[in-house]
Amino acid sequence: MATLEETLKKLNKGKREQDTYSTLKDKEVIRTRTSTGSPYLDYLSGGFMNGGYNCIVAKGGSGKSSVSLLACKDVISRGKIAVYFDGEGTLDDSYFSRMGVNKNNFIHIRHRNLERMLDEAEAFSQTDEVGIIVFDSIPIFKSTVIQEKSAGDYTIGIEAQRWGTRMTLIEGYAVSRDICLLGLQHYKKDPGVMMGENRVLSKGEWQGTMMNTFIDLTKKKIIYDENKNIIGHTLDVRIKKSKTRAYDPTAVFSVTFYNEGGFNQIDEYARVLIETEIAKQSGAWVKFPNKDGEEISVNGTDKFIEYLKNNPEDFEFLKQQL
Repeated sequence: MATLEETLKKLNKGKREQDTYSTLKDKEVIRTRTSTGSPYLDYLSGGFMNGGYNCIVAKGGSGKSSVSLLACKDVISRGKIAVYFDGEGTLDDSYFSRMGVNKNNFIHIRHRNLERMLDEAEAFSQTDEVGIIVFDSIPIFKSTVIQEKSAGDYTIGIEAQRWGTRMTLIEGYAVSRDICLLGLQHYKKDPGVMMGENRVLSKGEWQGTMMNTFIDLTKKKIIYDENKNIIGHTLDVRIKKSKTRAYDPTAVFSVTFYNEGGFNQIDEYARVLIETEIAKQSGAWVKFPNKDGEEISVNGTDKFIEYLKNNPEDFEFLKQQL
């Protein structure tokens, strides 16, 4: 019979320090996260979990790609590399510029072959410098057998099987490197369901079991500036799954997405500070402490937002209380 020390020594041979096994006596276990780019969505959902698969589902034009770029921006700000499989082929310099993404740490891959993409994603998931891998979008990648029209009536099942088998391996590698996996999806109708929810996610049930954070976006009202130019739109948001937050999958929240920059950080932080009661709202008045511990009162949320804009040190102090 081996002792625990002997077993650990054997199992840890050749492993990176962060991959070695030991008791948790001197270790702090923390799951790290990648921001959605929206402080309010991060508050609701916990953000995208690193070391696992996450999903945004929405119809075209709702902002899935832009939100995923904001997640890439967050990863890049921490010194990591973003890998983006652009199967839809929609990204160009205007996207990177509007969302403020540093292209120096961004790997942009354009093709739609499923097997090739999964091979490349598996290789990147074993790369220490990588912080996020985006699949844009899950339905668009096609298997070689389908491209060659040689799989008969079973092509859909074959693609789902390929996704499920390979993503299990890819997520396994991502876990040990804290890599965020982010898939972009849209619903399709299941003709076999006559009543109730008939929407499903294409390419297999693996998505439901592997998801850490699942966010459903619906594009609503268009926003115009004073010159009638389109500058953004409102989004209805449903948190369909979160492994770090209590959530109601039927609840609907509204956020505002702007074509330039995405989400308004100060407006959204003001909303979070009020909902968490770090800033207490009583009637029209909003009361909160400044960095010196003094209580400040302003009349209305607009004045609260204006105060945060004009007092960045107090704003940073309040953010640290979250």
